Amino acid sequence: MTGQEELKRRAIERLHQRHARHGLADVAKPASWNDQLSVLLLGGFLAVTLLASALLRAVGG
Repeated sequence: MTGQEELKRRAIERLHQRHARHGLADVAKPASWNDQLSVLLLGGFLAVTLLASALLRAVGG
């Protein structure tokens, strides 16, 4: 490992530690399927709610 690679590795390690201290997500880590699933479920719920609201207004309820 060259000196540059070692410096880069240490900088990334410090960034990860700082994010862990502040409760931030690891920006270098790809999102897991569970993260994507929760976002999709929330988006689907909001879309269905909006559609139901629009239909109720159209029907006059």
